[in-house]
Amino acid sequence: MNKRFFSIEENGDGHNFRLILIVLAAAFLSKGVVLFRGFSIDDYAFANGVGEKEVSLFFSQGRYLMALIFWVLESLGVNSSDLYFPLGILVLILQSTFVVSIFRFVGVERLPAAGLVGALVVAHPYLTEIITFRLVLASYCVALIFSILALEALIRWPSTWKGWAVALVATLGMVFTYQVFLNYFAVAIVFALLLSLISNQDDGHTVSISRSASRRAVDLIIVGVVAGIIFLATTGLARYYGVNGDVDRAKIIALTDVPERVGQVYSSLANIYWLNEPVYSGWLKILVAAIVVYSILTILWKVFLTRKNGKSWLFSISILILLAPVSIGLIVAFKSWWPVPRVVAHVSVLCGLILLTADFCFQNPGRKGLRTLSGVARCIILVGFVFLSNQILVDQQRLNDWDRLMANRIVSRLEMIPNFGEVKYVSISGGSWAFPEKLRTIQGDLNVSSFFPEHSKVSLLSEISGYKFEHADARGAAKGAEYCRDRRPWPHAESLAVFGDLAIVCLKKIS
Repeated sequence: MNKRFFSIEENGDGHNFRLILIVLAAAFLSKGVVLFRGFSIDDYAFANGVGEKEVSLFFSQGRYLMALIFWVLESLGVNSSDLYFPLGILVLILQSTFVVSIFRFVGVERLPAAGLVGALVVAHPYLTEIITFRLVLASYCVALIFSILALEALIRWPSTWKGWAVALVATLGMVFTYQVFLNYFAVAIVFALLLSLISNQDDGHTVSISRSASRRAVDLIIVGVVAGIIFLATTGLARYYGVNGDVDRAKIIALTDVPERVGQVYSSLANIYWLNEPVYSGWLKILVAAIVVYSILTILWKVFLTRKNGKSWLFSISILILLAPVSIGLIVAFKSWWPVPRVVAHVSVLCGLILLTADFCFQNPGRKGLRTLSGVARCIILVGFVFLSNQILVDQQRLNDWDRLMANRIVSRLEMIPNFGEVKYVSISGGSWAFPEKLRTIQGDLNVSSFFPEHSKVSLLSEISGYKFEHADARGAAKGAEYCRDRRPWPHAESLAVFGDLAIVCLKKIS
């Protein structure tokens, strides 16, 4: 195999390696807290290993390799969520490398602002949510490796059987691990096509860029379509033979649901690009929106000035319009609608490529004032993204402290009840998603209390106490709900009870 495939450098100048180091520095500044202990709502449920229920969940989502990764770690005798330090370092390195690979695929990695924009992308707060789920770091790293290999194969061996074969195998590995990276591929395709149209109007050098970018885009479209067909066929057969469960996130929406989905897409786009969000709001979002709009207008002006014919101009406009559905990604076509930050995290790359494409359009040395102003604005945004990402991760630690201290108080009170030693099962009724002192970064299921979801409540008690509590069965849960119906909730004395091997905890009603 050609050794250059594994080389970070190209043409011996080390440019790509230096670019990765710049992006990696921003990754550590913004997301370095991932190297410390932290629990999401799912981490508590997986704290003591993976069972058949969890594996069946992965299978129902078509994440067969993710299930295999958890099985391998389980057979090794380790918990995925406990490997946060080595996997945290690895995920930051791979995420930075992936951003540079996308830039290389599109053809913008040698622009002067590539380092700053790459730092902006990797520091984006949307990319922070996924790493709050420490249990998925191993699978996320594997999916990143597959995604990088797919892009690099098409960069090294464009429009060849070798490139297609390596990229297809890598893409299949990715989709059977964590399908969200297909959204990044879609973004890369859109901008590679856009850049090819823009550069096709200029001198011989940029025409060469155009041909390379368009060829890579077509290659990735072919690979993505084939991988998608294989994935859908495999998961369809698995469901038919009962290997997979049936979940909404694997179902295509019906035609009757399209009008509602259009409204949801519009609402989400407004949320992503303009409206305040807990993890990303205020004047910083307005500043980003202003720069993105200015960049799009710059691209449109370039397209207008260099249009060769009406068709190429119309095609360029169509590609820009595609940015709307691409911003939402794969979920736009599926029944389950959950556009939380980690699901639309590819927006970070999309915005970054808009900026770099605008830079590519006008590289006139005479525009020094505008370049300086743009550079200052981008630096301000970078600092804001670094601070926001840190706030998300630190808020998780603060929430973990609140959850664990409350859980400790509950267990301490339970231990004082006679016959506590017989308790094996726990039924917890009620529970709120937040504490009275609400955190700033609660969004979707990010930084919500582990006393809110059913699957994490009892696991939290086990984690902080060392007891091996199990979730009450349907009968026990019904008994708990009946008991709590007329009882005052925690911290009142009557909020706790023990009946044989069942402990009952009554929390405030969910609100």
